[in-house]
Amino acid sequence: MYNCPYCTAAMLLKRLWPGMMAAAPLQQSLTHTTSLCIVPPDDSPEWRAVQATRLEMRDAGIYRWPPHCNLIYPFAAKPRLAARDVRRACAAIEPFRLRLTAYGTFGGAKRGVLWLRPEVVGGDAESLSTLQSTLCATLGYETPAARKRSLPFVPHFTLAHFESLAAAAAAGDALTFEPVEFDVSAVHLLEREGHGGQFEVVEKVPLGRAPLWRLRRLFRRKRRFRGMPTEAPDWVADAMAERSSRRFRGRGKRRRKRRSAAERAEIAARTPEDIAAIRAERAAKKKRAMEEAGDS
Repeated sequence: MYNCPYCTAAMLLKRLWPGMMAAAPLQQSLTHTTSLCIVPPDDSPEWRAVQATRLEMRDAGIYRWPPHCNLIYPFAAKPRLAARDVRRACAAIEPFRLRLTAYGTFGGAKRGVLWLRPEVVGGDAESLSTLQSTLCATLGYETPAARKRSLPFVPHFTLAHFESLAAAAAAGDALTFEPVEFDVSAVHLLEREGHGGQFEVVEKVPLGRAPLWRLRRLFRRKRRFRGMPTEAPDWVADAMAERSSRRFRGRGKRRRKRRSAAERAEIAARTPEDIAAIRAERAAKKKRAMEEAGDS
């Protein structure tokens, strides 16, 4: 029927994977082995500056993660099938420039994260948040600010993990990082093999260009970043084990106090309006905590 082998293959793939060719955004299960993120130019001076700081602080993710700012993580379990919609979203966003300057922290009593804050240089100051919200809308994911039990989007480049928020803040106060700038002309679809694998590039999607669908993208091999270590430093295994022990420390030992009959009756009598008010109060409390952590 078709003389062109590419046309024949495209029609076959359309029958096998309807979602790949459909105009509607893809809805896939999410996994922590894929990410949609911004990465500085591979092995550039800006890349090396961030990596040097991560090495100095002994970041446990130095082997697995490149310097990055997650836009959607966890991401689609089959990133190649989501790439078409990523290209459509990125075509509507013009390239912009980022500066990494001040630090920020996340965490609490048993976990702390130190990170660099990206700021848009010149142009539209909301370019980064617009890119993230456009990707979420095009791919059919709710924006983090609207998703239940999630935090607002806070763009960040992770430097290291610590045993507490106070330890992360102390490391930030002692941090001497010279600000760096780089152009964001593309987003990266990354994937790793298993929990301990290194993230590799599935596809680099340019900003501000009309999307083109090419069959060979489906069969292109993933590639490593040139600036990534070929093997994990000796101390990474110990750092990962320490992170896991902090994460699971005390789990299973605490049990919620059993509610009394009066409390159960009060809960059962709640109206939908009462439930909505309670949820709104919890969301506002979580937002305040997030803002306080971001300002620290």
